[in-house]
Amino acid sequence: VGSGGKNTGDHSDERPPLHPVESIATTDRDFIVEPISSIKIEKYTCLPHIYPPLVFKFKLASKMGMVFGKIDVAEPAYDVLATSGPSSQFPWEVRQYGKRYAIEAEFTPKKGGGDGSSSSKNDNDNRAPFMELAGYIGVMGPAQNEGSTKIAMTAPVAIENEKVRGSKKGGTKIAMTAPVAIEGEGEDDSDGDGDAKKMQFWLPAEYDDLSKIPKPSNPDVRVVEVPPEAGVVHRYNGSFNPQRARGMAKSLVEQLGKEGVDIDESVEKEMMRDYQSWGYNPPFTISYFKRNEVWIPLTEGQVKELVNVVGDADVKN
Repeated sequence: VGSGGKNTGDHSDERPPLHPVESIATTDRDFIVEPISSIKIEKYTCLPHIYPPLVFKFKLASKMGMVFGKIDVAEPAYDVLATSGPSSQFPWEVRQYGKRYAIEAEFTPKKGGGDGSSSSKNDNDNRAPFMELAGYIGVMGPAQNEGSTKIAMTAPVAIENEKVRGSKKGGTKIAMTAPVAIEGEGEDDSDGDGDAKKMQFWLPAEYDDLSKIPKPSNPDVRVVEVPPEAGVVHRYNGSFNPQRARGMAKSLVEQLGKEGVDIDESVEKEMMRDYQSWGYNPPFTISYFKRNEVWIPLTEGQVKELVNVVGDADVKN
């Protein structure tokens, strides 16, 4: 593969004010930390900006790294097939993931706030599915699954962009109970609220077979198999919100076209339908150090085009 290029993203986000140990804050919400004398070693983590205020109990010394961007949860394994060259104006990386299992919940964002200025709107939209998924793995209490089995949190948390539809790629429904539910919210929801979307937590690597995965107690939480797939990723820092992620996805599609991928109007529309936004950090991470990514699935032909782009650049250099 060619030489890689990593991007720290937009640095324009304001850093949150400093607070005493008992109150660690972001620009949007305060997090209450119990006095040091009562600290217990328990791990809690969640996606930025989508939860009610929670009490976080943690061993301060081991968690301070997370304030500065340390990822303290497992990530799924992947292979890097190609990376953009140093001259790329919008760095990217092509990854290949194997089969994974995930839990997911659907939600329907309310219309309005499209300029990205209302973080509270995004909070309200995303809070319900996040709390449902967090409940399944037992983040804030007894795990809401068969056997009450606590499951470790992983990163990233994935949010699909566009309408949930029966033909949508990216997750094969697994029948946990009968009847089998069919995904789909219709082709046009212009008279109601926003299009239905999905939020996913990927399960840890040891859950590599359906027989090992506890059945959800909440009927709104589903277990899905995510098939092996390749895609292109752009990494950026700062705030995590849908409008910003969409702008990053649009810029990534434009960059791929500049670098030789055959992208006509229909391909662009498909990419902008299928992209996902991924968040990696807990809410108390300083905004500047947060890791976010946009992911666009690629066909085998598109992967070959990008690998060839990198190969040609290496030959020229």
